[in-house]
Amino acid sequence: MKSRVILLISFLLIFPVTQLLSQGSGAMGDGPMMPRMRLMEELKLTDDQKKEVQKLHFDLLKQMIAQRSKIATSRLELQQMLNADNLDKAVIEKKIGEVSQLATQVHTMRLNQWFAVNKLLNADQQKVWKKALNMRANMAERMRMNRGMHRGMMGRGMMQRERMHQEMLREDDDD
Repeated sequence: MKSRVILLISFLLIFPVTQLLSQGSGAMGDGPMMPRMRLMEELKLTDDQKKEVQKLHFDLLKQMIAQRSKIATSRLELQQMLNADNLDKAVIEKKIGEVSQLATQVHTMRLNQWFAVNKLLNADQQKVWKKALNMRANMAERMRMNRGMHRGMMGRGMMQRERMHQEMLREDDDD
């Protein structure tokens, strides 16, 4: 039983790190960086613009790492509250609001970065940049719709996995 819990914890710790590395690396390939690299080529940035855009990008990544850490911590605290013997609705609602506020701050960070890059660009580059934003927004909307449909079909299975996970944790506590 303990080995399953250790395996689960290892997966939960390793998976986000590998995701971060795959997104943050500058490696060529069909990964998440390719659309960004194509966009940078399409913008025809000057060397100074490239340096400033890269600086803005890395600054955003640092902020996002810190913010995601805060979100993960708040979600963990929320989970602890929900697992408590005596539930306090007001405290739980406050924590849910905190998690939502932290997530909203992520979107604001991305928006601020978009405007900062936009400010560096000339009029022709701004058109390409805006087109890329619209394409990204459309793609994100399609992904949200697909996730919603997937959740609707898979919701019961996900709930069963969550219950099984909770049972594993309880069994481990009993050992």
